[in-house]
Amino acid sequence: MRVLNNIYIGLYKFNYLKIISMGKHLSRELKQEIQNMKISGYRPKYISESKQIPLKTVYKILNTSMEHGNKKEVEKRGRPKNFQVDEKKLIIREIKKNPNNSLKDIVDLVDTIFKKSVCRITAKNILNDFGFKSYIARKKPFLSNKNIQNRVKFSKEFFCESIEFWESVIWSDECVFKLDNSAQKRYWSKPFNKNIMPITNPTKKYGSLSVMVWACFSFHGVGRLVVIDDNINSLKYQQILIENLVTSAKMMGMKNFVFQQDNAPAHSSKLIKNFFEKNKIKLLP
Repeated sequence: MRVLNNIYIGLYKFNYLKIISMGKHLSRELKQEIQNMKISGYRPKYISESKQIPLKTVYKILNTSMEHGNKKEVEKRGRPKNFQVDEKKLIIREIKKNPNNSLKDIVDLVDTIFKKSVCRITAKNILNDFGFKSYIARKKPFLSNKNIQNRVKFSKEFFCESIEFWESVIWSDECVFKLDNSAQKRYWSKPFNKNIMPITNPTKKYGSLSVMVWACFSFHGVGRLVVIDDNINSLKYQQILIENLVTSAKMMGMKNFVFQQDNAPAHSSKLIKNFFEKNKIKLLP
């Protein structure tokens, strides 16, 4: 019997708390009266005190019109927006035409088109609203029209070559390696904490150290790696070929091969052309 009494008491408390949590139901007439008081010029705080309704509830009723059963925005608090949606779309359209515009350029553009003075943060917020973020542009070698035409010509000429032909090609080039990398870096971090040292990118006042090397490879493996002490010229390049090209071909087990090089000034001089003709070395154009 005592157990049943405890169950009844528990159910009574649960229903009571549920009724309390639901709050007081407001009639349609009272909601309309609150809206009319707002239209008459009364402040929401005065309406809340006179009707004995929480201020949050008053704001909710004022922001939603219950006429005709549809939700309708009445009056919003806060400072009005600087730009309408159509104006923002016009700014985005200009950014798509020229994505390299900086925030300063965007601010000047807004001043020119809309005669509005805005800060860079506002311009950044407009871009973020449409999903635009700032990125560092990837580096890409510059290609002139002549380079593009030569590459297309090369592709058409050697498109149908067999696999055996490409296996006989020795590819070569020079490359400069920097011993310290001072390129721009980004990192993710929580808000600044004085007990944690921020991530830094060390820089130097003097020029960065670098080393130049020459190397070659093919389908069958890699050839010799040559360190170049100074800037390369025709004489140095010829000496590198004499000492390393044939040796590298033997290392890769290649008797007959086609040699590839780019059109750097040191590679296309008369001295180097005579060297290839004298030693009967086939070149890949």
